[in-house]
Amino acid sequence: MAVIFYPKGALGSGFVGYRAVTTLGSEDQYAQKWFSLNDYSPQEAKRLAESCNRHWRQKAESVAADKQLNFTRWNSIEDVPGLWAQLRVERKMRATLRAYVTPCFVVCLRKSGKSGQKLFRISPDRRDYLSAWEEACRLYTEIRGLPEEAIEHLFNIMPDPCVFYNELYYTTPGVQENADRQLIIDKAAY
Repeated sequence: MAVIFYPKGALGSGFVGYRAVTTLGSEDQYAQKWFSLNDYSPQEAKRLAESCNRHWRQKAESVAADKQLNFTRWNSIEDVPGLWAQLRVERKMRATLRAYVTPCFVVCLRKSGKSGQKLFRISPDRRDYLSAWEEACRLYTEIRGLPEEAIEHLFNIMPDPCVFYNELYYTTPGVQENADRQLIIDKAAY
């Protein structure tokens, strides 16, 4: 969201004035409005552009808030932005360099002022499937400041373990070369 002033000569079209531009809640909803100094006084054009920008900002915030609470079904990629299931391929040196494939839930930390991701790995020596999902949901709602009913809703849409060994096993690069499907089934079922 921005208000941009274009002085004389800045654009090849000869436009002089203000432009308000934004994406409304998602990247595919693009909006812009132009306020020419031929039609408005400089103060009026700036005031109108900033007013339009404020209106769009409020609309975008409400769309983003609705998106966070509008969970309909589990899809490991897009239905819960910032929380997803993943098969993680990690290479570790033991006696030789080996690749390990671990099912996990991932929470994006971007909203909390931090960058990166927090992984909740599912394995017999760390945590079981249910506790990994529970910890991921708690962190997700804490970071985004969601109400308690959002946690309950996330528990209700917990993905089935078959997400890991049916969908993700076949679509994640490097998994089939480094892990047997039965191994993923055993880890996810724990």
